Amino acid sequence: MDNFLTIYRLLYGIVMRYLIQFKYISYSAIVFFLVVRKAIRTLYGGRFNRRTIFISPAIYILFSAVVSIGTSLYGLIISAVSFFIGVYSSVHTTRNIIFFTRNEKTYYKRPVWVILIWSSAFITRLTILFFYPGLDGDLFSVLLFFATGLIFGEAIHIRMENRRVSGTHGKRMNPIFSQLKTRK
Repeated sequence: MDNFLTIYRLLYGIVMRYLIQFKYISYSAIVFFLVVRKAIRTLYGGRFNRRTIFISPAIYILFSAVVSIGTSLYGLIISAVSFFIGVYSSVHTTRNIIFFTRNEKTYYKRPVWVILIWSSAFITRLTILFFYPGLDGDLFSVLLFFATGLIFGEAIHIRMENRRVSGTHGKRMNPIFSQLKTRK
């Protein structure tokens, strides 16, 4: 276990050294990639796939964990609790997910408010990490984990809503659902 931690700290140090050394370029590239990717997915929707619906939330959890390194133990505990509150809130409040078909493939659109909350929290936490490293970013880590919980809960809700709309409670899905909106 000590060997793993040593390797992890070494790799983290190398990556952070280059990110900080080229902080303006790194920060701009990360924010640009995030904003462009989110804008495209928000405008055009994401392709629905039962097996990969949780890959994006898993990546968001990884992003949240990486930018929260250095957070106090108390902050990490509150972050974990806020993550689960976010999941619960999202599963029970996310109601405007839209399924549609394009070229005989199923797509879905997520609510914009969830993406805006996560993006704002991530960019703020990243700004603190890059430009104000002495500032305590625990509050933004908690907000970021809450927003990540919202996204994870949203993925759960998308999966449940897809099952409800398609009537496939564990069965194989048809690629086009008769109850879905068709979009050209």
